[in-house]
Amino acid sequence: MTPGAAQSSLDHFVQLEQTVGQFPDYVRIVLQGNVYQGRDGAVWEFTYTDPQRGPRHAIDQAFIASNGTEYAIYMSSPAQEDWTTTQQRFDTVLNTFMVK
Repeated sequence: MTPGAAQSSLDHFVQLEQTVGQFPDYVRIVLQGNVYQGRDGAVWEFTYTDPQRGPRHAIDQAFIASNGTEYAIYMSSPAQEDWTTTQQRFDTVLNTFMVK
């Protein structure tokens, strides 16, 4: 959560990728703007190797709420796990997340 976000979610992810992109074995799968709950947002999916936890597959959905706060919903799992299960869990979170 970033109150008073100064940039779009896509621009924020592009900026974060400069750091995350230095992780071992980083590979971008998707990084694009989208609309989430009627608000401008972005989705970022990637793989990398965590030095302590091994290969990871991650996905992050961000959007800026009407009050200017950026929210990010992030999930990752071991890369060798069935991504379909992780994606289903992530979709459930996306479909039930609400800002009050």
